[in-house]
Amino acid sequence: MKKLVLYIIFFAVMSAVALLPLFHSGFFTMHDDQQIARLYELTQILHQGQLPPRWVPDLGFGYGYALFDFYPPLVYYLGFLVHSLGFGYIDSTKIVMGLGFVLSALFMFLWIRKRFGTVPGLVAATLYTYAPYHAVDLYVRGAFAEFFSFVWIPAVFWSFDMLSEKKTWKWTLITGILLSFVLLTHDLIAMQASVFIAGYMCWTLFEKRTEWKKVILWYIVAGGIALGLTAYFWLPSLVDKQYTLVDAILTKDLASYQLHFVCLKQLWTGPWGYGASIPECSDQLSFEIGKMHLIASGVALLLLLVAWLKGKKEKTGFILFLFLNLFVATWLTTSKSLFLWNMIKPFAYIQFPWRFLLFSALFSSSLTGVVVWQIGRFSQKGAWVAAILIGCISIGLMAGNMHPENYLSKSDKDYTSYQDIAWRISRSSYEYVPKEVRTVKSDINTTLVAITPDTIASSPAIILSGKATILTQKNTAADKSFLIHATSQATIRINTFAYPGWMVFVDGRQVTPDTNNPLHLLTVSVPTGEHSIVAVFRETSPRLVADMVSLITLIICILISGIFAKRHVQ
Repeated sequence: MKKLVLYIIFFAVMSAVALLPLFHSGFFTMHDDQQIARLYELTQILHQGQLPPRWVPDLGFGYGYALFDFYPPLVYYLGFLVHSLGFGYIDSTKIVMGLGFVLSALFMFLWIRKRFGTVPGLVAATLYTYAPYHAVDLYVRGAFAEFFSFVWIPAVFWSFDMLSEKKTWKWTLITGILLSFVLLTHDLIAMQASVFIAGYMCWTLFEKRTEWKKVILWYIVAGGIALGLTAYFWLPSLVDKQYTLVDAILTKDLASYQLHFVCLKQLWTGPWGYGASIPECSDQLSFEIGKMHLIASGVALLLLLVAWLKGKKEKTGFILFLFLNLFVATWLTTSKSLFLWNMIKPFAYIQFPWRFLLFSALFSSSLTGVVVWQIGRFSQKGAWVAAILIGCISIGLMAGNMHPENYLSKSDKDYTSYQDIAWRISRSSYEYVPKEVRTVKSDINTTLVAITPDTIASSPAIILSGKATILTQKNTAADKSFLIHATSQATIRINTFAYPGWMVFVDGRQVTPDTNNPLHLLTVSVPTGEHSIVAVFRETSPRLVADMVSLITLIICILISGIFAKRHVQ
């Protein structure tokens, strides 16, 4: 435990250049400026008792949508925990970002140390932290969830190594939990990672070929634990996608993967920018793998050939396996892989082939550890010198770019105001609104929701026709109730998008709301008199089944953990 604490302190110090911008007051500019709003919305609905959290009230132009049916919530859960300790929303977000750098270095170290030793693990962790795409993900794109995926991929590889070696329930449980973290952090990265995780499983089975049948059973159980723990998320996501604009927005127009392949020269060099990904080779952000990463990978290959010629074939197969993965990850970022993208239809949701740079960073960083390991076979002193030199050069190359474009003097109040969330944030991402909502085409042929600043929701419910008054009795994200006093027949519009799970009751009797309106909102009519209207968001059958699967799996995991703890105490 003491060593672990020391390693964490070391990685925090090593990451200082990457962490420094997070200590600046306020927040900073980024492409995906939704992070604080999402954390705020999650916090509100958890405090309201919505569990599992699904429906957020203010995004979707104030009409709400099932954000956490589709967007993996883990980084926001972490932000919620930090916020619960008394930190503000901005500070909570930045603390989790800082943890992302430190934990990604830690797990990279644990993985490479298991394979090649301590010094190689340290240098691999350093280069992983300072991989260019790591900085692009956070300080340019603001892709908070994708950035945190850097943590879990090496963690999963490390856990597979431990599980294949130990073959115990303890490591099966750890592996299953880490796999579930991959999915709950970023489902698209999980889709991409499945290619490399499957390959890694096959490799470890090859290494343990004399007992592969036992190992594969443990792997299957770990996979079952991961799927069970995350069923509450992935099953509704798959089932409910058909009710949203996801397919119309995330896979077409300017989001088509065919427009975002990386040119080969961009993998080596290019201007560091904070703009957009655009067709061909004139992108306004960097897609470098990293000069030191590529040079070290080339040196690793050269040293491998030298060692081979001298008859030193230790770990040769695994090193070649790392090279193969680096090649595949990098190849998938280029147009040379277009035929494969066309064949694998779900890849369309990835949108940007350059997302695979995360894996290029992973495997190129691991190969820098290989260089130090190969040098260490001849001289431990030389290994330390090489590690320090490679690490310092890598940090030096990235020091000038490891920061956002601009800092913003904004407070929590600025980011959590209803107007900011319901308009500025909502119009930057609206793929989860119901597909029936009227849309229009922009000047650049992208799909826009036909909502303007003056048509965002201004109250929980309004009177469309007739004479009536509305008294709002309850207005939470998933439970709304109103007392209506109508002096004539009246039509009441509840300012909430119609979506599977919403149920409307008039005077205690369930009714079918009218949703045939441009914004696909819940609408009901009432006769003269006093009436109560209640709208509640409840779990549909697929969601209930998924929730039950996750709950049962969680209970089993807790029981297994309890058994481990009891044995340890005894």
